[in-house]
Amino acid sequence: MNNKKEMNNKKEMNNKKEMNKTKYKEKLGPKVEVLFNVANTHLQFLEGYNEKQEESFETLLGAQIFYLNKCKEFNYTGQISKKAKDAREKSNPITREHFHPRMSSGKELVKYLKKNKVNKIEDAMDWITEQHINKWGQYHLTTKEENRKLRMAYKKPANKPSNWSKEKYDNWKKAETWEEAYDFAKIDLINDTK
Repeated sequence: MNNKKEMNNKKEMNNKKEMNKTKYKEKLGPKVEVLFNVANTHLQFLEGYNEKQEESFETLLGAQIFYLNKCKEFNYTGQISKKAKDAREKSNPITREHFHPRMSSGKELVKYLKKNKVNKIEDAMDWITEQHINKWGQYHLTTKEENRKLRMAYKKPANKPSNWSKEKYDNWKKAETWEEAYDFAKIDLINDTK
């Protein structure tokens, strides 16, 4: 009897989660359509762009991806930095840290659209939505200070920060993964129990 009740509860929870995901996708729909239209109609100009212009366009798309609606149930990884957890317990502000950089999200979108020009618009929009839910929109929680440190893991500061040695500044290497960036910024993630 208990097993049947547990199975029914699990089925009910799964159904609720699927309904929530459907609602979330519907909410994303109008903004994903704008993102798709901007990216897709602009592909024709890319052939004449130099590398800096392409990077600028990819960053522009990445910003639009970044500002798509977030849903804690589907985008939050459940990871929080130790400092953010302490800050939250003291009612200090914390921030969402999107560990998939904007420019790389934009670059992935451009690559997909170039490769799949003949696909239906709906297929492309579904792909964008799934990428946002499962990758681009994923975030951890950090402090604002930690978030700023992470930027230095992806882009070398124009001037040597006062707390960096000359050797650290001269030998700076761009983080290729979010794990490398977190290691660079000395951020320890833990499971969020809230």
